[in-house]
Amino acid sequence: MPWTGPRRLQLDRSRGGIARMAGKSASDVRHCGRAAESSHPPMITLKPVLLHRGSTVGLVALSAPDAAACPRRLQRSIANLKAAGLEVDQGNSTATGIDYLAGTARERAAAFNGLVANPRIGCIMSCVGGENTNAILDLIDYGLFSRSPKAVVGYSDFTALLLALYAHTGCVVFHGPAALPQFGEPCGVDTFTWRQFQKVLFSPYPAGELPFAALTTDEFLEWDVSDVRARVYVKHAGPRTFRGGIAEGVLMCANLDVWLSLHGTHHLPSMEGAIVGIEESDGSTPAAFERKLFAMYAKGMFDGVAGIVFGQLPSACTGGKRRLSDILMDVFEGIRCPIGQGFNFGHTDPQLTLPLGVHARLDCTEPQARLSLLEGAVERRACD
Repeated sequence: MPWTGPRRLQLDRSRGGIARMAGKSASDVRHCGRAAESSHPPMITLKPVLLHRGSTVGLVALSAPDAAACPRRLQRSIANLKAAGLEVDQGNSTATGIDYLAGTARERAAAFNGLVANPRIGCIMSCVGGENTNAILDLIDYGLFSRSPKAVVGYSDFTALLLALYAHTGCVVFHGPAALPQFGEPCGVDTFTWRQFQKVLFSPYPAGELPFAALTTDEFLEWDVSDVRARVYVKHAGPRTFRGGIAEGVLMCANLDVWLSLHGTHHLPSMEGAIVGIEESDGSTPAAFERKLFAMYAKGMFDGVAGIVFGQLPSACTGGKRRLSDILMDVFEGIRCPIGQGFNFGHTDPQLTLPLGVHARLDCTEPQARLSLLEGAVERRACD
């Protein structure tokens, strides 16, 4: 059954909401750590079954029809997933749809619900992003998903579904690689991306401190036209501290446009006490990035968060005369929680796999910011 009414869930208060600044307690920090004072009962967190060699990945196109428009890239994605030891169900990946959509909202929602209902599917992976995943959120069968949770993975516009699934079911979902962008590369999926995917989704144990890639890229080669070579990678200094301190809380991560589009809806989970991850779209500009951050601030969306982490921003978003540090200084002047920037997630490669709903720690006490996953994101099967 599709969604029939709001079900407001709270973050697990027993595990999150700790924020510490140098020389200050959590109660002294404005806008930080207030979730620990909440009287709401803890939320029961569901976890999907871990993946293994031979698990079946179901592909789904919830917004743009790029998979159907780029058949060579799609087939290369499937081949690379199989080369990694996974089976593949193509789902609705070849749906041509209408213009910028891979089908009507009902068709796209039915494709996702069908993969959830399929007992062979262990992981549901986004083909690619787009701009219209939010249209299907009222049509998702959250009851079915809570009874049969699966690993759901993707980023960009697909994070609208990730936030909604977590809000309605409390199930851990994953901000991570998508089929065409990451697995469709001519040289195969990046080794860093694959190892981090395995570390989080193939093991029930905490991943611990997350590494960073010393070389990254956001070079665009037009799919099925010029994507016949490896993209050019450049040196990456790693995640950096913008505002110091240590925070612990439930990790949540989504695209900046998605955070804003879901504000005021029943599909957005509480951000109070969370470590909030933000990635920006590849077509953005410094002006648009600043406008959207100020919009989140004005809506009170940062009130009560334990910490904030930014993914690597697209080159077009950081190439202006106004520095990123200037933008962040203006937006977050009144917010004193720890803030780190430049983590390997978003419209960049390689990518981390970040589980939404697990307990994490953000350490910004040194110039190099560090993010750690303090609990496992998946569970063993009964027969394991």
